[in-house]
Amino acid sequence: MLETFGNAKTMRNHNSSRFGKFVEVLFDDEGMIMGASIKHYLLEKSRVVTQSKEERNYHCFYQLFAGTTEDERMAKWKLSAVPEDYFYLAQSGVTFMKKIMDDAEVFQITMKHMTTLNFDAETQETIWKICAAVLHIGNVQFEGEDSVTVTTPEAIAGASHCLEIDPDDLDKALRERVLMMGGNATTSFFNYKDAINNRNALAKAVYSAMFDWIVAHINETIASDEEPAAFIGVLDIFGFEHFTNKPRPLPPKAPKVMLPNNHFEQFCINFANEMLQNFFNINIFEQEKAIYQAENIPLDDIRFQNNDLCIALVQEKDGIIDIMNDCSKPRPPTTWQQFRDRLLQAHCSGANWEPNPNKDYDFRENRSEYLDKITKQDKWKTDMTDIILHHYAGPVQYTIGSDDPDAPQDWLAKNKDKLSDDLIQLIKKSANPLIASILDYAPQSDDRNPTVARRFQSSLQELIGKLTATDALFVRTIKPNGRKKPKFFEDDMTLEQLRCAGMLETIKIRKMGYPRKNRPRDFVERYKICVPLDELAGMDFEAQAVYLCDKFIDADDEMVANNGVPYRMGTTMIFLKDYAFGQLEAAREARLKEILKMKQRAALLVQSLYRTTLMVQAIPKLEEKYENVRLWNEEKLRRMQATGKSADEIQAEMEEERRVAEEKKHLDLKAKVCGKADSIVKVAAEPVETVKARISELLDDTREPGWSADQLANMRGRIHELEQAEMEMEEATRALHAEFASLKPSLDDYDLSLADVVKDKADILAAAIAANLATLSQEKIDRAKRVTDWVKEKKRLEEEERRRVAREKAEAKRRKKEEAARARQRKLEEEEAARRLELERKMAELQAEVDAKKEARRSQIMHKRERAEERRQAARLKRVEREKVEKIEAEQREFEEQMKRKELEDLEQLEAEEKAVLEAENAAAEALAKAPTAALTGIRVKFGDIKATVKYVGPLPFYASGEWLGIEADVVVGDTPGSSGWCMGERFFECTQGHGLFVRADMVHVLSRDPAQRSDLFNDAEFDKPLGFGDMVDWEGHLGRVRYIGPTHFEAGNWIGVELDEPHGHNNGSVDDQVYFSCRRGHGIFTRAHSVDCVSLWSHTFAQRVVQDYISANDLDLYDEFDEFDDVDEIELQNLELKEAEARLRQRFGADFEMSKFIDMSKPGQVVDLDESDG
Repeated sequence: MLETFGNAKTMRNHNSSRFGKFVEVLFDDEGMIMGASIKHYLLEKSRVVTQSKEERNYHCFYQLFAGTTEDERMAKWKLSAVPEDYFYLAQSGVTFMKKIMDDAEVFQITMKHMTTLNFDAETQETIWKICAAVLHIGNVQFEGEDSVTVTTPEAIAGASHCLEIDPDDLDKALRERVLMMGGNATTSFFNYKDAINNRNALAKAVYSAMFDWIVAHINETIASDEEPAAFIGVLDIFGFEHFTNKPRPLPPKAPKVMLPNNHFEQFCINFANEMLQNFFNINIFEQEKAIYQAENIPLDDIRFQNNDLCIALVQEKDGIIDIMNDCSKPRPPTTWQQFRDRLLQAHCSGANWEPNPNKDYDFRENRSEYLDKITKQDKWKTDMTDIILHHYAGPVQYTIGSDDPDAPQDWLAKNKDKLSDDLIQLIKKSANPLIASILDYAPQSDDRNPTVARRFQSSLQELIGKLTATDALFVRTIKPNGRKKPKFFEDDMTLEQLRCAGMLETIKIRKMGYPRKNRPRDFVERYKICVPLDELAGMDFEAQAVYLCDKFIDADDEMVANNGVPYRMGTTMIFLKDYAFGQLEAAREARLKEILKMKQRAALLVQSLYRTTLMVQAIPKLEEKYENVRLWNEEKLRRMQATGKSADEIQAEMEEERRVAEEKKHLDLKAKVCGKADSIVKVAAEPVETVKARISELLDDTREPGWSADQLANMRGRIHELEQAEMEMEEATRALHAEFASLKPSLDDYDLSLADVVKDKADILAAAIAANLATLSQEKIDRAKRVTDWVKEKKRLEEEERRRVAREKAEAKRRKKEEAARARQRKLEEEEAARRLELERKMAELQAEVDAKKEARRSQIMHKRERAEERRQAARLKRVEREKVEKIEAEQREFEEQMKRKELEDLEQLEAEEKAVLEAENAAAEALAKAPTAALTGIRVKFGDIKATVKYVGPLPFYASGEWLGIEADVVVGDTPGSSGWCMGERFFECTQGHGLFVRADMVHVLSRDPAQRSDLFNDAEFDKPLGFGDMVDWEGHLGRVRYIGPTHFEAGNWIGVELDEPHGHNNGSVDDQVYFSCRRGHGIFTRAHSVDCVSLWSHTFAQRVVQDYISANDLDLYDEFDEFDDVDEIELQNLELKEAEARLRQRFGADFEMSKFIDMSKPGQVVDLDESDG
């Protein structure tokens, strides 16, 4: 839901959140989720009315088009077919993103989530109505300069249809506004720019209020009725922003330059990031400080500077926000140029900003050093009206305002965020209850003049206070590239994000201290490989750690002066600087390389020994084969000499004998193969034992005492792997033996082939011997044979002796090595046993500690359960006692009621009679009290220049005594006391908002001839008489006296000549030199009788007669004092009437006028006609 109405596509992200939010997940005492709440910050309202290229408006608008049919949109919201028809969606050139986001599918998901979050069907329809109304408002166009007219009535019709308001009222409210000046209503017309801003302000206000209402409704749905025990909060807020996407108009051949484009929204976002970075820095530094204090590490060499001064420049007294809010007040009006000048005058020295290599911008001493202005104009790169604010992530150039009519609003206008009262009242008149109240959900402030910056600052301070009371964890997200592609990093972009995320500041804080921390045991286990074991003997872990640091860390005085002491030993940890850690790691890497080379040499030696063993095992077989061939040839020669047969015959006989022998041998081998399998495996496994012995020797040479449990476990694993390899070797030997048996026939064939070769050679040798026998005697041959045999035998014996001596030496050497290996093994076993005992002891201690903690925890839980059970028992007892008491009280009450019932029955009849009498009296009193208002309501009167209708007659609660009138004016009179019929919290009459007034009765005149006047009110001679000379009349809002009645020469018919009190007339009583009456120039007019209204001053007599007639007509004559007047009262009333008439006549004819000249005061009731001759 929040992504649909609060996320949009930007140039960097297809689904960018355009608001900040803080989500709290609430938990009870048992750790179960019981609810949640959401607080949002600074929705980007400007995106509703304008977007940059390649960006989109909020997702909901595009989902509205993709998820509904064209007929449905036209019937419900009067929307056209495509989003490009609407100005608020067609600015960026991007509408749908089919390859990235399916808006139709997301629309269905949004509707599903609306139902899940208890948005009923009517509410869902209203939300989409508001979205459609925003689009229609964006299509409202104007023409004109000083005053405008709407040129798109279809957009007005669509917006009013969706908002359920009157289209004429909307058209009027978008073009003009009503201002109250001196109690009078004045209409002011918008010029073209103001009309556009007013239109956009309405769209932003309605959409923002709808978003606020959605969040409030979601909070109501997911809220918990009970008080939570704890919460986990997730803050997802906008990151640091610094845009440079504003093109500067350049000459044709000039290079393209993009200017900074940062406005009020970026200022608020970056201020929020300043506050959060300050909290982050303090949090990290405090954590480091707590660790150092616990380890007794001095903090003298740690120099830390946060961004307090920059924050003070923004939010403290006379800061940027304070000055901006002061300039945003309506009186006196302030321009954005005056605001900028005042800001720079307060906080800027006036020097043009350039990076100063001699100035340490990380450690400023005054908050004004964070603000600079631009005084050196570069017409192609920057604006002199901009300011520069130094944030933790770098300097940012802000545009406060611009004279360009197409530029965004300046800071002051955005800070006020004021919607005209006429539009507010118009929205409240909507026939849809939700739309009528939607603006009530906009953020409110207790200040008299609330501003956006003030509200945002208050919400930020509240957020920081809540974060400070929690254990905070931080997650930094980095976007790897601007192409939105996976597995691709842009170095500059990544570095910029790290800088904006404050990671460089964090690294600085870490590097100021000791970023590497280890326990001494872990430190020694890692680096002890760098030295021989005997160097660390007899020292504990702390001493060993110090020895290793002193041996391998090379820190001269200059390095210590620049980077600090390389290491410090704390209470439980050793602390290292980065350069010290690097030196230790380099020493360890060098030692590991040496050990690796040793293992490689050992592996090569093992391989050579193994190959040598295989060759030695193969020599006896080769010797056996050679001996067999030799004996074969000798036997063949012997048979040839003895029998005289040919070589072929002898060869055949020997082959047959050999075949028979091989068959017998094969049968014997087959019989003995199973019995000899174990011996064969043993013989084959001998080289493996040799390899294991050699590997053991090599491991003994490189192994060191004091191995940890992990290292021992690794060594046991290696031994197990060797045993597994030995078993696999045995299996492989058995397989090889089986393969040998299967390949035996092939070997036999090979022997036969070899025998054939030998036979051929023997034949050749036989031929040679046969040739030599003729020349050599048998004796010489035998002698030579014996000599040869003797020499061979001697050599054989010498070789056997040499081999025996070598075997004895090798056996002695082997026994010596075995003794040494057994000694080392015994030593290792003893050390292993000692370490095992130590480990078992520590494990026992740890287990005992764990058991103790478990027991304590179990006891604590049991204690809590017992206390809970006791509370439940106490509550149960209290409930039983309360039920008993309630039962007794109920019985008592029932008894008392029975006793009283009889008394009540006796009194009911009397009370009924008294009530009837009282009701009659109250009805009479109420009717008489309301009689004046009821009788006089509807009379048309005139108050000053305003015509109105009487709605109330009577006293008011706080004014002086006297008769007051509540009247409803025909025009809007503004927001004055009584403008809606209310006075001092009490409503005296109902009227249209802004049309009500309370006036004294003697300040109004009665319009007896007004067409809207009720004729039945004027049924006496005073008001029914025709116009006469001297009568007071009203002509087009101006008072005057009738001075002439009759025909004229300039037009037929009877005309009325009137002398006006003010010079609003056309003549002096004469027309074309024809004098009809005399008056001052410009005070005379001639008009028809129906164009003037008789005017008479409101009198007590008139009011009382109308009231008396009303009482008589409605049978309200319940008391004699309302039915008739006695003679004394009648005379007093008539005398009062005469005095009022005399006062009016004196006002007309002068202060010397005396009524007694015309009226006999002793004869009341006379009718006196005064004409012009009476003076």
